[in-house]
Amino acid sequence: LYVARLYYVYPRTDDAYVRANLVGIAPHVSGPIVQLPIVDNQHVHKGDMLFVVDPRPYQAVLDRAAAKLDLTNLEIQALQEAISAAHSEQIRREADLAYDRQYLARIEPLLTRHFVTANDVFDARSKTRAAEAAVDNARSEVRKARNQLGQLGDINARRKQAEAEVYNARLNVGYCYVRAPFDGYVTNLNIAVGQYANEGKQV
Repeated sequence: LYVARLYYVYPRTDDAYVRANLVGIAPHVSGPIVQLPIVDNQHVHKGDMLFVVDPRPYQAVLDRAAAKLDLTNLEIQALQEAISAAHSEQIRREADLAYDRQYLARIEPLLTRHFVTANDVFDARSKTRAAEAAVDNARSEVRKARNQLGQLGDINARRKQAEAEVYNARLNVGYCYVRAPFDGYVTNLNIAVGQYANEGKQV
């Protein structure tokens, strides 16, 4: 019973394999290693820092993207004000057109009675046509300003693009700090501080 228990608790063989689950760790960004707080065969917990890729270039990209987002918001505000101004101009032009049409409608019957000259009627018609062209131009300016704004429903395409660039840059900064995905032991560690880590290449 003792021998059976011994072989059960401590099995022995000269023909066996031991398998361990290995997960290769590769950075999402490239750059020199600036911190390496671990050593080979060290036990780490989930979330522990494994190594740090130099984050300064990626932080600079993030800062530039954030500044671009601020500028985009200012541009959107300016475009919204431009739309308001163009719409106001359109309303003014439409009012001028309504007046010119009313004036033309008043003087055209007077031509047959010789209260006005043909030249007066011609001038009124010319002003009406010019006012119509001005209204068309004002409406075109409103459409142009709205297209430049890039508003699609509740989403502004300009702002969405700038926000996406900030999000991507922020992700890359976060990727510089490589952490353990779960509890385990570090093995096959083949990097050192100062070594260049390549994106997607296991270290």
